[in-house]
Amino acid sequence: MRALLFLFLSSIVISCSYKKGEFVADPSKILRRINIIGVIHLPERNKAKLRLLNASWNKSGSKKFNNETIRKMLEKFGGEINISIWEDGRFHARLITLSAGIQELFPIFEDLILNPVFDDGVVELEKKIACEELIRIKEKSFALAVSVASHFVHASEWLDCDKIDQINVEEIQKFKDAIKFQHVKYITNIQDEKIIHGLQKFLSQLPRGIKTMDKSREYLVNPPVAIWIKGPFDQATTLLVSRSENIKTKERYYLRLFSLVTSSDFDSRVFTRIRAEEGLAYLAEAGWSADYEKGLAYFVVQHSKENLSKILEKIFEILHELRNQDVPTVELKKVYHREIQKLHFSKEDPMSRIVQESFLKFFGLPSDDDEKFVSFLNSVKPAHFRQVLNKLLLPNITEKFFLIVVNKDSPFDQIRSKFPNIKFLEVDLDDKFKLLY
Repeated sequence: MRALLFLFLSSIVISCSYKKGEFVADPSKILRRINIIGVIHLPERNKAKLRLLNASWNKSGSKKFNNETIRKMLEKFGGEINISIWEDGRFHARLITLSAGIQELFPIFEDLILNPVFDDGVVELEKKIACEELIRIKEKSFALAVSVASHFVHASEWLDCDKIDQINVEEIQKFKDAIKFQHVKYITNIQDEKIIHGLQKFLSQLPRGIKTMDKSREYLVNPPVAIWIKGPFDQATTLLVSRSENIKTKERYYLRLFSLVTSSDFDSRVFTRIRAEEGLAYLAEAGWSADYEKGLAYFVVQHSKENLSKILEKIFEILHELRNQDVPTVELKKVYHREIQKLHFSKEDPMSRIVQESFLKFFGLPSDDDEKFVSFLNSVKPAHFRQVLNKLLLPNITEKFFLIVVNKDSPFDQIRSKFPNIKFLEVDLDDKFKLLY
């Protein structure tokens, strides 16, 4: 009930008059939204430039509007502008404002996307903030494990403070100017013909190009490999991870089902076996995580360091069962009913739903992919589910895996007892978050 109330309040700022026994909402206080979403071609794979572009895009103003003017106008109309780009090429720019402000804020929104200004002072500040955020990851064992996993599993660029510090304003501007849109559309709850015409004209001005997909790279270190990240943590975080398909794969429903069967829900296999029954960990979950270019399957556990060997045994017991035994139908039905409820709740925010569906279509997937997934859950056969996992996922996570442990003490003795032929790698980070190994 509170969730539904929140959704309602987030759509309308309550400002009413009392007339003939009825409350009447003031039209000028209704929130209006414009979403510009698209798929873009990035000129290069550079995490530092992308991070600084996202951080400083709408903080220095544009060619027509300085930052102080924009700030005052947003405050006047309760407005908000956000512009974001993801590594897999998704673009999302959003304007939220009261109805009274749409005519004045829309030109600002347009100019910020087309003609942003990047100020030296703002960029230097964002560089310091970005570096501080990276260094703080060293204090968070889970975030540190995930960062190292992404680097080794997908051979992706490692971002450190030196790389961030080398970027200047001119490079950020060139990076932004070289962005091309393969797909783009607007989504809005505004019906004003002048605004709609302006949106259509605006989209026609955006530079167009074909997005190139990030190809799978050679491993930095061939798996299987155990990586010890030396950190000041008495408790350990263990991440077992391997490459998998991305969101666009035709077998995505099977991978989503794997994630739900093994996930962090209280009745899932991983949580039940490792935490509830054995008490070996504080956190235990597993799943499949993917974007439109790459994916990975994972098990993550936070635990006392002396329990590592037993936890690995339990994880590989679960994997052995998935390879050799059908998941019971009752377990699949439980997942099916849970996902029906999630689907119903997702439709409570129609604007966000349309944004999600549009991204799916951009990448060649059906807009009703979630509905199709629920139908799949209602009809999937346990034996076929096991066959697909054995072909698609389980060989990698049982044979070509990265086992990452964050702890102050070496885990290698416990790992060696389970995997005598595995490679071992010690990893450390300096005071600028540079990876040392």
